[in-house]
Amino acid sequence: MTDDHQAVQKLIDRAAIQDALARYARGIDRRNWDCLLSAFHPGALVDQGDYKGTIEAMVETMKSRHAAIGQAAHLITNCLIEFDSPDGAVVETYFLALLRSGTFPPEMRRALLGDRASLPGKIDLRSLGRYVDRFERRAGEWRIARRVCVAETNTGDLEPPERTFSTNWVEASRDPDDALWRMRAEFGLE
Repeated sequence: MTDDHQAVQKLIDRAAIQDALARYARGIDRRNWDCLLSAFHPGALVDQGDYKGTIEAMVETMKSRHAAIGQAAHLITNCLIEFDSPDGAVVETYFLALLRSGTFPPEMRRALLGDRASLPGKIDLRSLGRYVDRFERRAGEWRIARRVCVAETNTGDLEPPERTFSTNWVEASRDPDDALWRMRAEFGLE
């Protein structure tokens, strides 16, 4: 392969890795577990806080936890991809996760809100961290083979007491009623 072909292939590989990261964010935010799983190789290992195990088992725990989270946005930011072979890379990706829920455990409410923990209402949680991933190309597909989630900070506050935008806005939904899924269906995307 010529140098030009190698450079083009590396760009193609980078795009495939970044697409996998975006599928993870879309999958978790829209509670589309198949989309989330498509970012990982089957049996991929995940080390994320109290959870250590396979991605499949983690998704099963996420289903119940995320059922109580009304809004979620995982923002994928800085992404540094370091190839160690034609079919392997170490990838560090910063994330900011924004979640709104009223079901955080009491100890988490105290940690996030301090003296205001006993006040009623949902909490807007902001979690900042990094995904340190081992990506591998298997059968022509780049996916995560192993993930370590590194925590930087968790902060939170009570949700605003009233709507912060007009009723003219299309509101997010974490189910198939979301504008994304409706538009995808309209144009024949599965």
